[in-house]
Amino acid sequence: MTNRKSGFWKNLTIMILGGAGLSTWMTGACDSVDGNQDINVKRSALQSARDSLEAVKQIPAGYGVTPGGIVMHEDCVHQIPDGAVAYPDLSVTMNGKKIAQYAECKHKKYRLAGAADGATPGTGNGWVESSWGWANSTMFNHLETGYWVVPANPVNHGQTIFLFPSLENNTSIIQPVLQWGHSAAGGGASWTYANWWVTGTTTMFVSTLKNTSPGHQFWGSLDMTNQIGVNQYWNIQIKDVTSGVTTNSNVVVNQTDPFNAAQVGVLEAYGVSTCDSFPSGSSGQTYFPNPIVTQGVAYYDRNFITPSWFGLDYVSMGWTGPNCSLSVSVGSTGNTWLNY
Repeated sequence: MTNRKSGFWKNLTIMILGGAGLSTWMTGACDSVDGNQDINVKRSALQSARDSLEAVKQIPAGYGVTPGGIVMHEDCVHQIPDGAVAYPDLSVTMNGKKIAQYAECKHKKYRLAGAADGATPGTGNGWVESSWGWANSTMFNHLETGYWVVPANPVNHGQTIFLFPSLENNTSIIQPVLQWGHSAAGGGASWTYANWWVTGTTTMFVSTLKNTSPGHQFWGSLDMTNQIGVNQYWNIQIKDVTSGVTTNSNVVVNQTDPFNAAQVGVLEAYGVSTCDSFPSGSSGQTYFPNPIVTQGVAYYDRNFITPSWFGLDYVSMGWTGPNCSLSVSVGSTGNTWLNY
């Protein structure tokens, strides 16, 4: 692949979301520029932490599912206002002034049970399909994708659906999330969206959920805006292009654990046992087009790249729910089609 150095960068908007990520980190290709490759697998720190949690078959009272599958008490999922900055010490500032200081979550965390834990046969919980790419230098410093479209409403069975792009490292994930159903941030039988950041399995930050509707177009990006000492500053926005409503968030992460994995599109689902629990009921598709990705050794070092994008489908994900015309297709430039 070839890199081209940019002497400028656009002031792009960003979205972030938190989650534990895949059950495996995998390097390989599926319909990528390099063709078929061997797949190397290693456990991510986030997923290993999630897998160590006690499994529950039902979500306890006062708890909710989060992107990545950690079932967390709603007191440990902190909503922050638009424009705020969340820090690794769990403080939050607004316009340079501290507005909150949170402690580590003391409530017990869980994970939803899988087939091996005695979950109801045919019920699926977790990542279903995704597209992946890896940085081939120090780190990613920008990911942008748009426009993706809010799909049709599924039949409401109490399920939770997440759709998003994201950046991931060994200890956290940032992502813009389109949500159907209830999560630890709230929501119900409608489409909503918010920015998430999860650090480990202890505490999650999320912007206030905003409502949207089927057919609306979305655009978002994750963009590193500065580096000071060991801190990387990330600006986050997710925009409902149709309504013009934007959610803007900011987070600070430790640069010793840089974001080196990118997902252009992810379908994640919980409590799915019938095909009509997916949007459009086994005849749906979400298309994440035209990803723009840069990498470098600093926030201003912007090398536009095309990683060797590859897709992981429901088999790779270990999906235990129904196979509802599930498939993922990833083009050489990262365009991602999630079929369900």
